[in-house]
Amino acid sequence: TPADKAQQEARAALIERLRARGQSDRAIAAAEREDRLATFAVEIALGGDRRHTLTGVCRLSGLSPDFLRKLMQASGRPAPVPRERAYTDDDVELARRIKLFIDAGIPRDGLLETARVIGQGMSQTAEAIRRTTVSPLVQPGDTDLTLALRYVHAARPVNFDGIAVGVLGIDAY
Repeated sequence: TPADKAQQEARAALIERLRARGQSDRAIAAAEREDRLATFAVEIALGGDRRHTLTGVCRLSGLSPDFLRKLMQASGRPAPVPRERAYTDDDVELARRIKLFIDAGIPRDGLLETARVIGQGMSQTAEAIRRTTVSPLVQPGDTDLTLALRYVHAARPVNFDGIAVGVLGIDAY
């Protein structure tokens, strides 16, 4: 049908825009599998550029790869494949702060437990935000691209640097 064709073309355009922003085919495929392709652009905008590998974060922070992997998984972050640039500058800064806690004598097990609790709370928060702010933005006939652009536009007020609008290379939907 024409509507299906429009959706396919919009989806392809969105994927090309995400690739142009440096997102890997693996990350895009994961977003598609999880039915969150339209929200992926906002995740990128609010989460920053994923520029660092796990090894790179470890090198910059002084944490061991094994502990950092456990810490990220405990907080609900997916495990990246080797050499995947899955981490942001904020993740590097967080890892450095965690290293300071370890150096101050805080037990690693306690940090992992804290990460689990924070991860569970963030998961619940994300679900509440999805129900109250994201779902009402969906309109009948939306394509993934239209919806992604609307999400980015809606995220503009919460992104203090105005970065969200630049994610898809547009100023408005």
